[in-house]
Amino acid sequence: MHQINHQNTKTPNLSPRHHHRKRTARTNSKNTKPFSSSPSTYLPFKTKSITLLVTFTLLYSIFLICFLPMLQHNTNKYKDYREYDDDDVPDNKRIKNARLRDSLKGVKRPHVLSKSEIRLKLKSLGIKDKEFIKEMLSMESDFVGMVVQKEKEIIGKVKGKAKRGVEKFKRGFEFMKVGTVGLEKKALEDAVGEFQHSSTGGGSSSSELVSVVPPTPVKGFVVLGMHRSGTSMLAGLLVKGFNYKVGEPLIQPSFDNKKGFFELIPAVRQNDAFLADQHASWSGNIRSYDSDKAFKAWQSQKVDTKEGRKTLNILRGMEPWLQKDPRMCITLRTWLTIFSKERGKDHILPAAVFTYRHPLEVAMSLNKRQDFELYVGFRLWILYNQLGIQNSQDLCRVHTSNTAVLADPMAETNRIVKELTERCHVVKPDTTKISQTVVDDFVDPKLQANKKKLEESKTGEVKILETRNGGTCLVKEYSSNNEEGSVEYKKEMDMYLKAMKIYCDFESGEAYNMDYEWPEIP
Repeated sequence: MHQINHQNTKTPNLSPRHHHRKRTARTNSKNTKPFSSSPSTYLPFKTKSITLLVTFTLLYSIFLICFLPMLQHNTNKYKDYREYDDDDVPDNKRIKNARLRDSLKGVKRPHVLSKSEIRLKLKSLGIKDKEFIKEMLSMESDFVGMVVQKEKEIIGKVKGKAKRGVEKFKRGFEFMKVGTVGLEKKALEDAVGEFQHSSTGGGSSSSELVSVVPPTPVKGFVVLGMHRSGTSMLAGLLVKGFNYKVGEPLIQPSFDNKKGFFELIPAVRQNDAFLADQHASWSGNIRSYDSDKAFKAWQSQKVDTKEGRKTLNILRGMEPWLQKDPRMCITLRTWLTIFSKERGKDHILPAAVFTYRHPLEVAMSLNKRQDFELYVGFRLWILYNQLGIQNSQDLCRVHTSNTAVLADPMAETNRIVKELTERCHVVKPDTTKISQTVVDDFVDPKLQANKKKLEESKTGEVKILETRNGGTCLVKEYSSNNEEGSVEYKKEMDMYLKAMKIYCDFESGEAYNMDYEWPEIP
C-alpha cells in the first residue's frame, strides 16, 4: 500500500551548480570530521589578510604611543583652573568647545604681589612698624580673593557662547591683569601715605618715625577722551595755564577749533599708521585693533616707525610733558609697551587725565562736522570711552568732565594739577595755579552761557525717558532724523540709551570700577 511510485514523483528543478553542491556534500559527509567552530573553517584567511591585520595593529599601536602624551598635555594645561567648582571650570564639556580652548592659549593669571614682595617693598621704603606690615600682608589675601572671584565670573560668562563671547573672555582677562596691578599699587601707596601722615603727625618719637624714600617722579601724562569731548580745551588750559610741555610741531588751529588742538603731529601720524596697518581708522574698525600685534609690527618695522621715534625723542627732551590725541584711547597699550621697552626697567608709566562729554552733544557735533549719523556718533562714543578706561586701568588716573571744566575752569584745572602732582607724582609744573586771564582768554564765555541756557530751556519741555542716579542723571528725549518706529530709529535709540547709561555711571563714578559691565554693541 505504501510503495512509492518513483516515476510519478516530481524532482526539484536544480541547476547544475546545485547538483554539484549536493554531490559534493554527499561525498564529503562520509570522510570529514564534525563541523568546527574555529574561524579558519569559515573565514578565508590567507597570507594577504593576515598581513593587513598585523599592519593595522602595529599602526594603531604606534598612533597610541605617539599621541597619548599630547592628549594628557591637553588636559593638564587647564590645571590652573582646577581649584574652582565644577560649574566654574572649563570642564570636559567646555574643553570640547574649540573656540574657548583656543582663547585659553597663553592666558595667565594676573600678577598679585606675594607676601615676600610686599615685605621687600615696605623695607625699601624704610617702614618697620610690625602692625602696619601685618596689615599690608593681609591685603595680599584680599587681592588674591578678588582675582579668583573675577576669574570665576569671566569664565562663567563665556560658557556656551560663540566667538564674541570668547573675545570678551580674552579681553576680560587682559583688562583684569591691567586693572589688578593698578588697584594693588594704588592700595599700597594709599596705605603707606596714610601711615606716613599718622606717624609724622601723631606725636611719635623720632626713632619711631618712618624714613620713606621719595617716589620716582613721573615725567608726563596723556589726556584721554573721545573726539569732540573738550580734550583740546582741557589740554589748552593745562598748557597755557600751567606750562606743561607738548613739543613741536603741533596741528594748527582750524575753523572748528580756533584755539588749537595741542596734538603732536608725529604722535598723531604714528597712531594713524598703527590703525591703518590693521585696516582701521579713527572712526572705523577700532574694536578690532590689537595692541600686541601693533607692537610686533613696530619691532619688525612692518609698520613705519619714523614718526613714533620722533615722538619718543621729543618726549625725552622735556618734562613735565602732556600728550593729547583721542586716538590714544585705542593705541595706548601699544605706546606703553614701547615706552617700557625703550626706556628699560627703570621706566615709570605716565599718568592719565580722562575726560568725557554728554554723548548726545558729541554725536550732534560729529553729525555737523563729519555728517555722521547719530547712531554712529553714539557707538563711537561708547567704544572710545570704554577703551580709554580699560587701557589706562594700571595708570594713576585723574577724572574730569567737559561739564565740570566749563562750570568752573579755574577750580577744576587747579584740582586736576594738584592730583597729578600729589597723588600721581607727575613732575611739578612751573605754575601751580592758573590765572583768570588765561581762563578768560582761552574759554569762550558763550560756551558756558549757551550750555546753561540749553539745559534750562529743556528742563520743562523735553520728555524724560529714564531717571538714573537717584534722579540726578536724566535721560532726555531728543529730535531724531529717523522716523519714529522705524528700524533705524529703534537702532539709534537703543544705542543712545546704552551711551546714556555709561554717561550716568561716569557721573556716579561706577564706570571707573575695574569690574564695570560695559554693554554689548554690534
